[in-house]
Amino acid sequence: MGPDGRIVFMYAGDLHVFDPKSGTEKKVEIDLPGDGRMLAKRYTDPLQYLSWFALAPDADRVLVTARGDLYSMPVKPGLTLPVTQGSGSRESYGDHSPDGKRVLYVTDAGGEESIVTADAWGRGEQKTVKASGKRGWHFAPVWSPDGKRVAVADETRTLYIIAADGSATTTVDTSTQGEITDYVWSPDGRYLAYSRYDERDFSTVWVYDTQDGKGRMLSTGSTSDQSPAWDPEGRYLYFLSARYVDPVFGERDFQAVPLYGTLPVAVLLRPDVAHPFADNAGLPPAPLNPAPQAKAEKAKKEKKKKDKKQKELELEATEQPIVPVVIQWEGIGQRQVNVPILPGNYGGLKATADRIFFFASPRTGLNPAWEYGPAALIMFTFEDRMLNLYMDRVYSYDLRPKAEQLAVLTEVGLYVFPTQGSPGFDGWESGRVRLEDLVL
Repeated sequence: MGPDGRIVFMYAGDLHVFDPKSGTEKKVEIDLPGDGRMLAKRYTDPLQYLSWFALAPDADRVLVTARGDLYSMPVKPGLTLPVTQGSGSRESYGDHSPDGKRVLYVTDAGGEESIVTADAWGRGEQKTVKASGKRGWHFAPVWSPDGKRVAVADETRTLYIIAADGSATTTVDTSTQGEITDYVWSPDGRYLAYSRYDERDFSTVWVYDTQDGKGRMLSTGSTSDQSPAWDPEGRYLYFLSARYVDPVFGERDFQAVPLYGTLPVAVLLRPDVAHPFADNAGLPPAPLNPAPQAKAEKAKKEKKKKDKKQKELELEATEQPIVPVVIQWEGIGQRQVNVPILPGNYGGLKATADRIFFFASPRTGLNPAWEYGPAALIMFTFEDRMLNLYMDRVYSYDLRPKAEQLAVLTEVGLYVFPTQGSPGFDGWESGRVRLEDLVL
């Protein structure tokens, strides 16, 4: 209030003056010249704006989502290409097609979110997979191994399978309790594994068969399960299960607080699949080798077959044929085996043929200083059955089992490393993706 009784107040972001004597009110026009800093050309740190990334099938490039645009970046020094830069819309959840020729992503170019595909090098027109509606949002779309279908969930807590050309849509499942956010295709593309919450707020793992159109619950119903991951060779389906309870007692009131420890679980998809963690100590030795003559004859036949196939392989692509995944549902609940490690706070499970990867985080309380942050990326190998720290301070990672490579996002950068063995701190620089080549 001024000496003359006039009152200054703020309304809708502007200053106004009210004069009680005249009963009038007017907006104060303010012109505050700036130094133009916000209009000047500047180069921001891409790591601060990196929201999503996906490794190419052969692991030679990484599709990066930053500030609402997609960029194709080389793993080794090379050319960085903008795929959607300058579209005027926000893109997210970019991923490569199985052959690496196209990319799949979510865009709000039409005012609401739609799912489209585009050339991986930023050429040509987009093709619509799912047109935008009046409202809603989507979670990350996932391409099937044959490139013909896309799995995606939305805000209605519904999981769909959509033809890649947008011609048909199948509803897989709808959760009454929460959103469906993790879903993965089997190596042959027949099955879709996913987790959803039931009426008890337990997360359960399901498998949808695209051939008969039926979904079957893989969980037993007595544990909370999530994060399904397929064995690339079609022998196992892994998931994380909260099936270990270790009550903690308070110091003063002696009340028990149950802490649910998570364990990785391997489901043997058929009775003839070998137990991956069986203790075979004390069993009879393997049969003796055949007689030298028979052994030599066998080697000779194998060499002929190998030479015959060699010429065929030279004419074929390096891509290996997809082995069909066969699941025998009868008795599958009794073919669940725990990975032999101590329970912990685990998440983000992925698998190769001979090892699994997952996050390990410390348990935290309600102290605001213990906010969620990066976790340790753990590797468990079947051969030595030991936990190994693959890399620490990791936010997320993407795995390509066939290429045996994974991309890792840490506090200091984006890296691509082989799945065989930990890179170690000294080896980080060799796998660093040059984010400084990305101009935002």
